[in-house]
Amino acid sequence: MLVSFASTLGATLAMLASRYVLREWVQQRFARQMSTVNAGMDRDGARYLFALRLMPLFPFFLVNLLMGLTHLSVRRYWWISQLAMLPATAIFLNAGRELGKLTRPGDILSPGLVFALTLLGLLPLVTRWLFSRYPLSSKK
Repeated sequence: MLVSFASTLGATLAMLASRYVLREWVQQRFARQMSTVNAGMDRDGARYLFALRLMPLFPFFLVNLLMGLTHLSVRRYWWISQLAMLPATAIFLNAGRELGKLTRPGDILSPGLVFALTLLGLLPLVTRWLFSRYPLSSKK
């Protein structure tokens, strides 16, 4: 749990740095484009962030910086990041723990490690399935 809070705190600090260093300049320089982005973030920002956290298509540092440029509240950003990064954090911790138990090459096929690595491989697929079943768009 400590790892999860620490990673979310780090992400939030990066987002805040982006917000206070870059946001005003970006909002002014790219006002037309950012008005579209801000409207989308106001409408579906929480779901976009949740999807980006579960399906790491973009590096997290880039997500942190880009979210700092939007109007998404810090509180909402923190909670969504915490919830969305928790499953992968738990799986990575489990995989690391299982790898630490290896004493010989044959142990690589231990049930615990195979299970952890299978979960790690399935996470993007399950996430993709969930988002295809429950699209991000809030079309009415």
